[in-house]
Amino acid sequence: MWQLDIRKLENNITIRYVIAISLIAFLSTIAYYAFQSALSRSYDTALIVNISGRQRMLSQHIALDAHRLYLKRFDHLDKCQHSAVFLMNALEKNAQEMALTNQRLSIGHIRNEEFEMLSPPIYEMYFGKMNLAKRVDDYVALARVLETENDKVAAREVLSKINGVSESLLHDLNLVVHQYQKEGEQKLARVKQIEWFNWILTLIVLILEVVFIFRPMVRKIVQLTKSEAQTMVSLQELVALRTSHLEEANSKLEKLAQHDALTGLLNRLNMEEDIENAINDYHSQQIPFAILMFDVDWFKRVNDNYGHDVGDMVLIEVAKRLKKASDMMTRYTEQGGRSL
Repeated sequence: MWQLDIRKLENNITIRYVIAISLIAFLSTIAYYAFQSALSRSYDTALIVNISGRQRMLSQHIALDAHRLYLKRFDHLDKCQHSAVFLMNALEKNAQEMALTNQRLSIGHIRNEEFEMLSPPIYEMYFGKMNLAKRVDDYVALARVLETENDKVAAREVLSKINGVSESLLHDLNLVVHQYQKEGEQKLARVKQIEWFNWILTLIVLILEVVFIFRPMVRKIVQLTKSEAQTMVSLQELVALRTSHLEEANSKLEKLAQHDALTGLLNRLNMEEDIENAINDYHSQQIPFAILMFDVDWFKRVNDNYGHDVGDMVLIEVAKRLKKASDMMTRYTEQGGRSL
């Protein structure tokens, strides 16, 4: 009956535990994928803000490079330490990077083969009334015209167009950066909302598990424990008694293993260990030691004339007297011998 109750309790606990763990695992999985999705979008937004900020900076670099190139080629100002070729290459590099950045932002190409769908406000800025995508391309095209223009008057006209476009373009690019930042903050706010929702939902599930799973399980365990309490007490007392007997027997066995049964002196195993320790102490701490090994002369005559019992009494008496005169005494017996 008792084993049947235990088996039934085990099955009950297993089922309840699996249900509880499954619910927690399900919630954790949902939270993980929700956070991963939200954080991935936040990362993409931060990357977009960085790219759009880079585009804003490139528009100013292009305007500055255009002025430097014009002054170097047509006004022959020597204050600029760079050559016309260097300035032309710098202008082309910035123009090429700005064109590529404009292409990526206008189609939502963020990294590798991943694309981000443009929000309605951003799409309107690039392709609506502001028409930022085309204006950036036109701005880059003006910079490239200046690179190849050799006529001063025509170059001056192109430079004037760049000046006219640069300020308004910078303003609109700044609006795009702020819009990306705003959308990023909104995504972070949604992440916090998801976090709060998941936290509240987890608390609710834990409370339900406590009420409907763990409390009944604990109640059943307590009932079974009370019904078997007396049996456990009896078993503990029996185990304690047997443990005491076993410890006593082990103590006797240990003493027999380390001492000579006749004289009570330490046996040969202890002697070898003690000598090894003395040698180690001498090598490590220079502690001197001495070993005396002797045998009772003509002891065989005692056994032959008076019997082995009298021989044993002699050995016991010799052992008592030697123990008073030495720090450590061991009986060293060879196989078949009765020597000290």
